[in-house]
Amino acid sequence: MSYRRDDQVVVSAEEIERGITEVMEHDSDQRKRVKEMSEKCKKALMDGGSSHSSLGRFIDQLFL
Repeated sequence: MSYRRDDQVVVSAEEIERGITEVMEHDSDQRKRVKEMSEKCKKALMDGGSSHSSLGRFIDQLFL
């Protein structure tokens, strides 16, 4: 089965399935990179993290 738009093949169901399966594998490189980025984002948003600190400084500047 293929998904079509104006009689052009966009992507097949098999390709979608293969892509999702590849990303969801426990040892896939994509999954590892997403996990690493998730950890970095969590740290940035914690008290004292870079994003948290930057937002605090920005708010301070608004009210000076």
